[in-house]
Formats: sequence, structure tokens, C-alpha cells
Amino acid sequence: MQVNTRKNKLRLKRYQDAINDGRPEALLPMIMEIYRSNIDRLSKGKGFGNYTESAFFRKAEGMFNEEISLAIGCKPEEVNGIIKDLVKTAQRQNEVIT
Repeated sequence: MQVNTRKNKLRLKRYQDAINDGRPEALLPMIMEIYRSNIDRLSKGKGFGNYTESAFFRKAEGMFNEEISLAIGCKPEEVNGIIKDLVKTAQRQNEVIT
């Protein structure tokens, strides 16, 4: 149990460091890690991660969306939809190529 607690503390420290850094390059890996973890948990019939992890996710996603919205000239709340559309387009293009 002590090993899991230590790993959890180190992971949360990494998340806090990414939030403090604030750059998309630091935030995106954290967002992806938590997202994949939640998808994995849901596929096993479990709920989302703990409250602290969810709070880090929401904070990082908001910061990331603000940064990207400034770069591409849209509202922060539009970023997720734009990214989803780009991923779908890339997937369709990949299907045509392969």
C-alpha cells in the first residue's frame, strides 16, 4: 500500500508541476494520461479517477484550451470541438491513404 501511495503522490506532483509550468507542451501529456486512465477505468466498469485527479484534468484542460484559442483565434469552449473535428478528418484521410 505504501508503494501505491508514493506513486500517487509522485504522479500528483507531476501534475502540479505541469499546471505551474502552464505551457501546452507540459499540459497536454498530463491531459492525455488522465484521459487514457479514465477510458481504461470505464472499460473495466469502474468510475473516473479521484477528485484530485479530476480537478487537475479540468484545470489543465481549461488552461490548454485558453492557450490554443489565443493561437487559433477562437473561444476556449470551441477548442475541444475543433480538435475532435481535426482528429476525425485525419482518421478519414488515413483510411483513404491505407
